[in-house]
Amino acid sequence: MQLKDVTVLGDPHLGRRFKTGVPLHRIGEREKFQWQDFETSLSSVNSPFHINMGDLFDKRIVSPEIVLGAAQAYGQAAENNPHTTFVVIMGNHDVSRDVDQASSFDLFEALVSGYRNIVVVKGTPRVLGNYGFVPYSPFRPTTELVRDLPDGLTAVFGHWDIQDWGGDNVIPTKLLKKKKIPLAISGHDHLAREEKRDGVQIIVTGSMQPYTHAEDPESEWYITVTLEELETTDALCKNVRVLLREGEVLPDDLDCLSLTAKRITEENEAVEVDTSDFENLDLSQLLANALGNLSCTEELLQCYADCT
Repeated sequence: MQLKDVTVLGDPHLGRRFKTGVPLHRIGEREKFQWQDFETSLSSVNSPFHINMGDLFDKRIVSPEIVLGAAQAYGQAAENNPHTTFVVIMGNHDVSRDVDQASSFDLFEALVSGYRNIVVVKGTPRVLGNYGFVPYSPFRPTTELVRDLPDGLTAVFGHWDIQDWGGDNVIPTKLLKKKKIPLAISGHDHLAREEKRDGVQIIVTGSMQPYTHAEDPESEWYITVTLEELETTDALCKNVRVLLREGEVLPDDLDCLSLTAKRITEENEAVEVDTSDFENLDLSQLLANALGNLSCTEELLQCYADCT
């Protein structure tokens, strides 16, 4: 079952930093691709509803530039599409379990509050037309939130666990069936798919982009190859994981978005290669060590910080 009047945006995770195995000259590129996809979703909308499925941000606090940019992008989209309602559902990455701590999501909500066609869903469910919208809540079980919705809605959008990990955020299909709601659309789980449970159709939107190898079965962004296969692979815009046999080493001149490796053991098992030395590389600290006791150290470090 598809909804023709709805455009969905899977979890964007804006503010996510891509560092593992990223060559120095490619740092920041993946973040730019991520932002482009986010803006494209907002600027190309052609439906009555545009729904962000949760996790607008990658963590509770992201940089002010990210928050301001997201608010400006939504504001521009709202102005350009006055007949579209933009719904932003709060996800688990957008909120803290400490009620005294505000988040970047709270700031975003305040920045877009003046737009009548931007609806931020947090705390309690919302109903727009014949659709229900359920936010993630660290304080209330999702079954309690769904009970607040009227019966007979066409669909409910949420940010649920599809697999039951034992928490309070599992998609409540039995309750949805009881409330005669035939369709549930969920973010949170980054692997897009459809299934049916308790007579309820479930559509998992997947994330805006895949962010790990496991989330990318189509190898759009992430590929796993042997060293031999790598020789004939166009890796320029890929996150590459190489399976290394005994004695093989990673190339030091591969131009790609990121490069990681797994070592294939004699038992034919894949063991992650430790790249922590690269991940923890602190360029500012290296610069400080190199400058030593020079009197201009602080000024140079500040200049470096302003430029990175």
